[in-house]
Amino acid sequence: MTISLRMKLESKVAELKRCFQAALISLRRREAFDKLVEAWSSEIQAISYLNAPTLMESMLLTAAVDNRCEIELLKERLKLITREVEELKLKVRSKSEL
Repeated sequence: MTISLRMKLESKVAELKRCFQAALISLRRREAFDKLVEAWSSEIQAISYLNAPTLMESMLLTAAVDNRCEIELLKERLKLITREVEELKLKVRSKSEL
């Protein structure tokens, strides 16, 4: 019986959640890991072509989680800055109308 790639991916993700994600100290990195799971699920075709050594996979996974964490932080900061700019625009408009 041949195990499908999807089943292998689900098994690997379960293992990574148990062994890797649970060991991450940063809550943001654990949340970033969840975003990677979403990406892996949607990119299963690309993953099917991957054949990397175990050490490299671990290194890349760690870097990818860290990068995703930084991206999520930047997205949050951008939302905050955008909101502040919009509030300042409203204040300037209201003062100029006086």
